[in-house]
Amino acid sequence: ERERQRISSLLHEDLQQLIASARMQVQLALEKADPGPILENVHRLLGDSIEKSRRLSQELSPPLLYQFGIDAGLRWLVRHMEEQFGLKIQLKIEVTSQIKEMPLQIFLFRAAKELLFNIVKHSGVKIADVRLYGSDEGITLSVRDRGEGFSLEILDSFDRKIGLGLLSLRERAHAIGGNLEIESASGQGSRFTLTIPISLVMVNVPEKLAQVAIPSPEIIDEQKKYSDSETIRVLFVDDHKVMRQGLIGIIADQPGIRLAGEAANGEEAMELARQLSPDVIVMDVSMPKMDGVEATRRIKAEMPEARIIGLSMFDDEDVTRRMRQAGADGFVSKSESSSELLKTIYEVAEKGMASLGEISEMK
Repeated sequence: ERERQRISSLLHEDLQQLIASARMQVQLALEKADPGPILENVHRLLGDSIEKSRRLSQELSPPLLYQFGIDAGLRWLVRHMEEQFGLKIQLKIEVTSQIKEMPLQIFLFRAAKELLFNIVKHSGVKIADVRLYGSDEGITLSVRDRGEGFSLEILDSFDRKIGLGLLSLRERAHAIGGNLEIESASGQGSRFTLTIPISLVMVNVPEKLAQVAIPSPEIIDEQKKYSDSETIRVLFVDDHKVMRQGLIGIIADQPGIRLAGEAANGEEAMELARQLSPDVIVMDVSMPKMDGVEATRRIKAEMPEARIIGLSMFDDEDVTRRMRQAGADGFVSKSESSSELLKTIYEVAEKGMASLGEISEMK
C-alpha cells in the first residue's frame, strides 16, 4: 500500500504538474503568434498525457481516498466502475465518521474494488448494490448483485480465480479481526458481507513528506510592490514551484491583473492573505501542511470578503463540492485552458467588487 501511494504521488506531484505547466506555456504561445500545426499537435498530446497520467494515478491510489476518506473514495470508485466497465452501482453510505484510521479505510476501499471487479467478471449483469454501515460488530461493507451467482463449493477448490480471490479477501479480513460472509447460488446472484473492527492497533500510514520554505520578509516586501488598487491583485497558492511559475505566466501582460504574491501551502496562504489582502486567491486543493480546503475555510472565516478560486489536477465533483462548502467562489481544473482560469479570475473579482459596492451603499 505504501508503494502504491509512492508511485501515485510521483505521478501526481511530478509528471502531471510538469505536463500541465508545459501546456500553459504552449497556450500562451498559441495566443501570441501563429505556431503552426506542430504546436497545435503538441497541445493536443499534452492534454492526452494529462488525462492518461491522471487515470493511472487514480487507479493506483485515488488521492480522494487519502485526502477526504472512504466516503469520497467509494463515490469515486462508483463513477470509475461505470465509466470503465458500464457497471451501474447503487451506493448507500450510512457511516463514515466512525472509521477514523486510514488503514481501515484503505482496506474497505480495496475490498469494495475487488468485489466489484468480481461482479464485472463473473456475474453477467451490469447492476450492483454497495452499502457501508455500522453494526454491533464494527463496520460492515455489503456488496450485492443479482447475476448468475456461483456454487459455494468453488471456495473449497483452487480451480477458479474467483475462489482464490474471495479466500484471499476472507483471510485478510480475519487477519485484522474481521470476517467475510458469502451468500450465493447459481442463478440467484451473490451477496458479500465484509465486517471489520472499528480500530486497529500498531498500524502506521506514512505521512506525505514535503519541505517548504516560509517566505522571508524580503520576499514579502517584493511581493507588496505588485499591489495596485486599480488592478486585480492575485495570490497564487500551489506547492509546486513550476506550477506557480506557469500560473504567473498566464496573468503576465493581461490587462487589469497583477501578481500580489505566491505561497507554497495553506499556512503560507493564510499569512500572505492577511499581509497582502489580495483581490483573488487561486488555491490548489492538495498541498502539504494545510490543504486548500482547510485553508479556504479558515481564510473565509477570518476574511469573508476574500475571493478564492479552487484549483486541482483532479476535475472531480467531490473536490469541487468540498471547496464550495469551504467557501470557494469558483473552481478550475489544471487541465483546463489558461483562458478558462483568466475568465474565472475576472468573474470572481467582478463579483467581489460588486459585493463591496453594495456594502458601502448600505453603510
